[in-house]
Amino acid sequence: MSYTLFKNKDSVGKDIPLDSDYWGPYRSRKQIQSMCQNLCSARGNCGGYSYVQDRCYLKQNIPNPLSPADGINTYIKDSIIQNFPSYFYTNSDYNSNTQLKAYASANNVDLTKCTTDECKIQTVQKHMRENIDRKVAEIYQAPGTATRAFDENYQITMLTGVVWALLGTTVLYYTFKNI
Repeated sequence: MSYTLFKNKDSVGKDIPLDSDYWGPYRSRKQIQSMCQNLCSARGNCGGYSYVQDRCYLKQNIPNPLSPADGINTYIKDSIIQNFPSYFYTNSDYNSNTQLKAYASANNVDLTKCTTDECKIQTVQKHMRENIDRKVAEIYQAPGTATRAFDENYQITMLTGVVWALLGTTVLYYTFKNI
């Protein structure tokens, strides 16, 4: 089971708190977090969990968009995220860090110059717009596009073929007529 991390975000819903007493003594934070994740993965009604220092909160449902919460990191099952409406992702870590980076790496968009999420979004939107404009120009065979060049090359080739066929036929006609 894979989870997506939302830093400094939490959801409003029914939580099941699991105190440090539940884990027993001598457990590190990493062990507690791992055990919390395993418990959530084992439960069918668990949509994710929040982890704060030595406390773990299992999320039974996540009905609302995540809201800012300092010091709280929320982990949500990826299978749950896919079924959420798009407004859930607005200004979230998932949108800016996962989807933008995936698009940028797939389309060779350089996001290293951007320091804010807004800059990254504008850069990706600009690239998408340029890509759409280029494809529309190809469809309409605008001057300077590859499809226009291929069409012109095809027309010239066909015309040259007709001229050579006419010239060859004329030479044959006069050759056999004068023999």
